[in-house]
Amino acid sequence: MKNKILLAVSLLVFLLINNNSHGVNQNVNEKEDITVWSTPDVQSLARVFADEYCKLHPDLEYQILPLKQQGYAEDLKKTNGLAFVSQKFGASLQDPSLLQIVVGRDIIVPIMNAENSFDAVILKQGISVNKFRNAITAGVPNWGVLLENGSDEPLKIYILDDESLQTAVAEFLDMNPDILAQVETRTASEMIQLVQKDKNSIGFCRLSSVKSPEQHQLAENIRLMSIDKNGNGQIDYFEKIYSTIDDFERGVWIGKYPRALIHSLYAVSTGELANGNVTEFLSWVLTDGQQFMESSGFSELVYNERKSRLEKLNPQQIALEVEQKNNARSGTILFIVLGILAVVIIARIVYRQRSKKVKMPLGTFPKRAKILNENTLSFPNGLYYDKSHTWVFMEKEGTVKFGVDDFIPNVTGDFTRVILKNPGEKIKRKEPVVTLIQKGKQIQIHAPVSGTIKEINEALVVDPFVINNSPYEDGWIYTIDPSNWLREISFFKFGKTYKEWISNEITRLKDFLACSFNIQNGTEGKIVFQEGGEILINPLKDLGPELWEDFQSYFIETTDMY
Repeated sequence: MKNKILLAVSLLVFLLINNNSHGVNQNVNEKEDITVWSTPDVQSLARVFADEYCKLHPDLEYQILPLKQQGYAEDLKKTNGLAFVSQKFGASLQDPSLLQIVVGRDIIVPIMNAENSFDAVILKQGISVNKFRNAITAGVPNWGVLLENGSDEPLKIYILDDESLQTAVAEFLDMNPDILAQVETRTASEMIQLVQKDKNSIGFCRLSSVKSPEQHQLAENIRLMSIDKNGNGQIDYFEKIYSTIDDFERGVWIGKYPRALIHSLYAVSTGELANGNVTEFLSWVLTDGQQFMESSGFSELVYNERKSRLEKLNPQQIALEVEQKNNARSGTILFIVLGILAVVIIARIVYRQRSKKVKMPLGTFPKRAKILNENTLSFPNGLYYDKSHTWVFMEKEGTVKFGVDDFIPNVTGDFTRVILKNPGEKIKRKEPVVTLIQKGKQIQIHAPVSGTIKEINEALVVDPFVINNSPYEDGWIYTIDPSNWLREISFFKFGKTYKEWISNEITRLKDFLACSFNIQNGTEGKIVFQEGGEILINPLKDLGPELWEDFQSYFIETTDMY
């Protein structure tokens, strides 16, 4: 065992030094300029990106060139450049040898006056495609036609004076664009002013037109209209994305908004990203460069999406401060190596000590079955369970040990990294206290109790899989000195009662996966439903980070609602 540890550490030292040397040589040698290509409709944004980035890097020069519909892949490969391509040029995005990353979106939204008397009805029922279509094709439209409620309130409909937007709305409504000619067209500013004044009016425009970038909210007296995407006459839980701008933009990313009303903006480059300047430029576009999206008519990416795109761009990269001197770099390497050695030694000592202790009387649990249901999950007696999918156990000393239940690792799959808080930190019930990561995808587990962290399980830092393999024994996360135990114990469930509750959670999981899979037609995840409606273990394992975010929202952050 000792030889294996020494071999692993030696290999790590070699890789770090080699990586560092390679990075130094790369920084010294790569002084290439960047050629930026763009489709005509995004050329102004491409120029803004280049100009703003140039201000930060005056030693670099850029040239902006129009993108040819045919053969532009060869142009990119010759110049090691970067292209900004709108979704309208979708045919040019089919080359599998190119790296394609979404950097922004053109989102079209129906808007209405915030003081509309039917606001509560629209929020509850939403407006389906058929209702929008009927209102537009009606000779004299009124709210009774739009809501199908018999109201004779007059309805005024506006649409942005923009051909591409009108084409997208026509596609959304599945109607001939010529029919929209009867709808009154306006500029964005004119439409907003009209809808702000007229309680009975609605309009179709871009989200960027009605959103204030500074305040991150909609224009005064403007509200987004809820869209009944599946047309069942109500806004289901997976369609509730209209409460705030953050919820809406995240819902767009997840796939809960009609695709016809979304046009993505792509950054395209060669798959190898041979030019380091291109990588740095694209990283900037995904971070600081996002602030220039809305002024150019596009919507920026949500924070978590930016993070996932950066991980796609730099899957093996660890963000460290750039060192200016070689001796500082060497010091960093030494610090990292010593830190890793310390963690390995401490983890080994802790593991030996714990292997000698008598474990909690929880018994030996069967290996996970291939089918995920309440009968194949373990819920030992003697533990308290919380709806946040955590368990707690009061030890003799009065401290509380806590970890995640068997549901979490069986849904997500093997964890590759764990981020823990430090001993001595104070925590509150329902506060995020541990992050479980699987190859960049993550969920945050909330504290079931309030108190002070007394001890952390260092073994998880070395081997996060312990949580998957032994969630109730070796995979515990913290011991906590509780501060409000007598009150908070009333929120917990015991084994049998919790198992019954889990049965409902698995039903919700089936609905969640089915809905998410349907609205994410492009997802490559392998969701397998067996005969009788059963699902396999680890359904989230091969799904993207956006669905992990959705799982976080509906199964951890809102568990008390179910």
